[in-house]
Amino acid sequence: MCMFCAGIPAVMAIGTKVNHLENVNQRKSHLDETENARRKLPVKSLTLLAVLGLILASVTYHTQLGPQ
Repeated sequence: MCMFCAGIPAVMAIGTKVNHLENVNQRKSHLDETENARRKLPVKSLTLLAVLGLILASVTYHTQLGPQ
């Protein structure tokens, strides 16, 4: 498996974990009612962009730059 194809599930797993941690931290800050509430990061959007970039790189590698 090429590095791009192997990276897709890895990035999705990391993005899912970070998204979960952000949600937990957001809930904790709401329960504590702290004045400086954390700003939520756009983890889903960043993960989607990373996965789409890896898919594009994988398609390019396998169609044009791959071994012949």
